Amino acid sequence: MLIAVPGQGPQLAAAVGSDRKVIVSLVAYVVATPTALFVPWLALALYVAVAVIWFVPDRRIERVLIPAGSDAGSGGGGGPEC
Repeated sequence: MLIAVPGQGPQLAAAVGSDRKVIVSLVAYVVATPTALFVPWLALALYVAVAVIWFVPDRRIERVLIPAGSDAGSGGGGGPEC
């Protein structure tokens, strides 16, 4: 895990906090597996939902590690504004 890398400050651990994605994913997989025997389309929907929540980027880390006033990640070329 990224938090375990030596030299990381407490800001990263605070940004991640409790990882709800992991808990939701685990519960969805546990529910979907036996559901697949009786309602396959519902199990498939749960598996797709887990994939979607992991595809969506987690902005908590960026909010903590990148200061609000900085240009990092703004996509601007550094040139004058028109």
